Amino acid sequence: MYKETFAGLDNPDCVLQDIQIEADLYETLAKVSTTHQYVNNGAVNIEAVYTFPLPSDAVLLDMNLVVGDRKLIGQIIPKKQAEDRYEDAVVDGDLPAMIQNPSHGIYTLNIANIQPGEHVAISFTYGMFLMWQGHDLRFTIPTTIASRYGDPEKAGLVDHQIPETDFLTENRYSMKIRVHGQMASAVIASPSHDINMELLDDSVLIHFAQSSALMDRDFVLNLSVSNMNKSSLMWGLDGNSHLLWACFHPHFGNQPDEGSYGLILVVDCSGSMAGDSINQARSASRNVLKTLRKQDYFNIVAFGSGHKTLFRKMKPADQDNLEEAMDFVKDLQADMGGTEMESALKNALGFICKAVLSQDILLITDGEVWDIDGAVKLASKKNHRIFSIGVGSSPAESNLKKLSTRTGGACEFVFPGESMNEKILRHAGRICSPVIQKIDMVWPSLPDQVFPGTLETLFDGDTVNVFGRFANRVESGEVGLSLIMADGQAIDVSAGDVSTAGVCKEPGLIARMAAATKLADMTDPDDATALSVKYQLICKYTHCLAIAIQAEGEKAVTLPEIRRVKQMHAAGWGAMGKVRDLAPCMVSYESRDLNYILEGDLDDLDQPTFIRRKSALSLIMNNNRDLDETNLSDIEFPLSYGQAGEHSLSEFANFLNQYDIKLDPKLLNIFDHLPTTIQEIINLLCLDLPDSDFSSDDLQTVFLHLYLQSDYGNQLNRNVTRIIKKRFKEAKLPLKLVKQISNEIEPIFNQNEELLALGDLC
Repeated sequence: MYKETFAGLDNPDCVLQDIQIEADLYETLAKVSTTHQYVNNGAVNIEAVYTFPLPSDAVLLDMNLVVGDRKLIGQIIPKKQAEDRYEDAVVDGDLPAMIQNPSHGIYTLNIANIQPGEHVAISFTYGMFLMWQGHDLRFTIPTTIASRYGDPEKAGLVDHQIPETDFLTENRYSMKIRVHGQMASAVIASPSHDINMELLDDSVLIHFAQSSALMDRDFVLNLSVSNMNKSSLMWGLDGNSHLLWACFHPHFGNQPDEGSYGLILVVDCSGSMAGDSINQARSASRNVLKTLRKQDYFNIVAFGSGHKTLFRKMKPADQDNLEEAMDFVKDLQADMGGTEMESALKNALGFICKAVLSQDILLITDGEVWDIDGAVKLASKKNHRIFSIGVGSSPAESNLKKLSTRTGGACEFVFPGESMNEKILRHAGRICSPVIQKIDMVWPSLPDQVFPGTLETLFDGDTVNVFGRFANRVESGEVGLSLIMADGQAIDVSAGDVSTAGVCKEPGLIARMAAATKLADMTDPDDATALSVKYQLICKYTHCLAIAIQAEGEKAVTLPEIRRVKQMHAAGWGAMGKVRDLAPCMVSYESRDLNYILEGDLDDLDQPTFIRRKSALSLIMNNNRDLDETNLSDIEFPLSYGQAGEHSLSEFANFLNQYDIKLDPKLLNIFDHLPTTIQEIINLLCLDLPDSDFSSDDLQTVFLHLYLQSDYGNQLNRNVTRIIKKRFKEAKLPLKLVKQISNEIEPIFNQNEELLALGDLC
């Protein structure tokens, strides 16, 4: 599945040349702008494909495509419409760019028809809320997607979106961050990078101590303020309506409940945890055990491909059991294989202790799995909260936040070298905090809409954001939360008086952030699509598209060959050194020194468009063999697709996808691979149509065009789809002839496949 990329900007595979990031932090709201520079150093037309991470709370606000002196603004449109327009532009030889959001926190950028020597820039901006945890704000920019366990298709990714990790790739970026307002006086530090800070008139400018940094770890910035009101109110316009954003930072002042609690510590001991991460996991586990009280019950589950438990049942946290647990933790190693997280959680959920008030799970992991939804559904069904600790230099933040928030828990992240104790103590406070029975919003007047519609989880010292829509701006009155605790106690939490609310200076920003909050709760795809298009938000139902229409003579004449931007391995991942010991390095090799790596690896050669698998014939063509001299008898065709005449119309799509044969009639008569009944229809059609008006190649071209337009065409991959479109366009067949052939062939696609196989056509 992986093909190595060798570092060096003169390598034609290295299409991503530079990334610049600029961010502005306004207390609990961040706005981040990113610019990618791409160049085609090769000799053929290419398509750059880059799958990259963004924070799970990021709201994409815009995308711009810069080609030469032209700047085009991307538009958010429905997914199918965007993909069709992108593919049409590829076939037409224009230069399209599209951003997709296939999975939570993961985006894919496609830029097609970058011709030799051409430079292209893509810039996009996103907003995100920063969440107080105690006195700390944590601003994180993920830069790489570490290798994950499992099937990426279960996370919603298709072939071309699946990231590839490479030991030799070196991606770099530069960054500037401006901290505004009261946060400019915060204690600012980065556990991940060496930074320099400059004090400006009303802000602090932060940048790397060096000119750039490797994209092998998250960038983490901690901002700590103790003597500041962390709740706030801000107004923003949404058309003729007024939106009030209320940011709450509640403090209950309640003492932890003195009853007994049950805690199951689940520790990831898979191979990806080797090195820094397993050291962090052992440290976290020891700290967790120290927080247990004598009336509490506990157990430990360590997992990888399988799992092992400390005790056969929940045990009281007495001295003997805690000492045994400390010995168990001391011996934990990252030697248990894969990351079967769902199976481990299922095992942990099986431990029931009737002597406790409630029972929760504390999960310590890097979160590097593709399928997190199974674990979320499992834990939600059992009504167990999951509190997670994300470790490592590039944990799967979106997975851990999803698992924790969907189950009523919370999530903390600890970068290698950071103090673990403070994060563990915060989790211990959350776990033992009194249960909130009911949460109501308090407004000075009734809003027309409130989102999120309900608040179910709230912890002392954590952040909650709520939006209210009003027809007219409210001038005064308190905005707050009314809490009813499980013991009947009432607690009021205030965000302030609306008379003190600020006004957002960026038009539409609050409205779009509010719409994104509403979108997260929507389940109907049509409603979610409509909202996303209205507010120009990218989601799993929409894509962002920009197309640079090229002048005649400048259009690409061949379909592009794919160039995938590889991910760097996360620093310290899989025991590859310690994060703090890893220094930037550049590795380059002469291609003549790497023949031994490529021998026998023809399956991994690059190819046009989004196909990942290759047939033998495709490899022959990529090696510039003369098509006229190709001997089909030398090609190994997959046995699963049978012999000529044995494919149904549905199987025919799989046949085309598998062979990747350019659909050239010199190589293959496609009609030989259709049901016998259809072959007979085609033969009759050849007799009925005048020889002077068409050739057998034309007939195949029209048949493929009609097949693509039918429901069966939805099964064709993007490579075959492009080839068919381009072949039909370049054939320039007379419209009269196309209609004549269409009238005869189209009824085939409306017939029942069983009848076609039997030869019983109506």
